[in-house]
Amino acid sequence: MVPDGRNGLWFVGGEPPSDPEGSGTHLLHRTAAGAWSTIQIDTTEGALVGDFALIPGTRSLWATGHRPRSGIRHL
Repeated sequence: MVPDGRNGLWFVGGEPPSDPEGSGTHLLHRTAAGAWSTIQIDTTEGALVGDFALIPGTRSLWATGHRPRSGIRHL
């Protein structure tokens, strides 16, 4: 969870169960007024957002994540 710079909050939502192929990460946003929205980070190679942080003095975020290597099986 991280502030959005406007008294709202961002949350990393992960991959929903209805999306087993890993088409990206879903972010949840709650405005200061209490309204919720979902945003999908569109990725073609299964990249996932792991964490993010508000850039001080702005309304912008830095994010970290990873992309699984192709051809490697996960057990």
